Amino acid sequence: MSQNKSIFEKSIAANRNLLALIMVSLTIIAIAIIAIFYYNSAGKNQTEVSEKIFNALLPMFATWVGTILAFYFGRENFEAATQRYDQIITKMTPELLDDVFAEQIMIDKKTMVSISISEANKKSVKQLLEFMDNVSKSRLPILNNDKVVGIVHKSTFLAAIQKDPSVEINFPDFLIDYKNTINTFLEVEKSIKLENIREKLKANSNVKDVFVVDENKNILGWLTDTLILQYIRK
Repeated sequence: MSQNKSIFEKSIAANRNLLALIMVSLTIIAIAIIAIFYYNSAGKNQTEVSEKIFNALLPMFATWVGTILAFYFGRENFEAATQRYDQIITKMTPELLDDVFAEQIMIDKKTMVSISISEANKKSVKQLLEFMDNVSKSRLPILNNDKVVGIVHKSTFLAAIQKDPSVEINFPDFLIDYKNTINTFLEVEKSIKLENIREKLKANSNVKDVFVVDENKNILGWLTDTLILQYIRK
């Protein structure tokens, strides 16, 4: 059963690659044919018609090729980064992390870029994305007073917009579909060691953010998976 499944999966991948190759090849051929037709057109009217056809179809062909390239290269980069992250997290040794406490390397709440839930509820997803771009951040913690409501990654906002770019999504509506996604984080005490955080991340592969809180669950700081990896590499 497992052998048949493996062959089936390989067939799907092969067909997908073949489809991408056909689409790119046909696009190049179509552009070449239209270009030849355009430059060989005789007469003013025919030239104008050819130019309109060329101007109308060229952006469409470019979009096809761009979509294919973005899908393949984006997917490969994401998978490679995920695999690398999992490998590093798994290979971290207790000796390396056992003497380091969360409060020693966390991003302090005073220096965190975050937004309150009340303020977020007044904005659209596009406005929040613009805010993240302006402050050059790819993650945005959502707080209610000093408690963590969630953490939104830029990729999640983009995924919501791409469902229907013509619709202006406000943050409350965004929460309806992505509440579970933004709740993917851990809360730990400041006295916890990095080794213990490593164990928690291994057990929760979807978690990329760890918030350090006090006994009342008020936020003290923030640890991202990227920050942890940067610390390990020093």
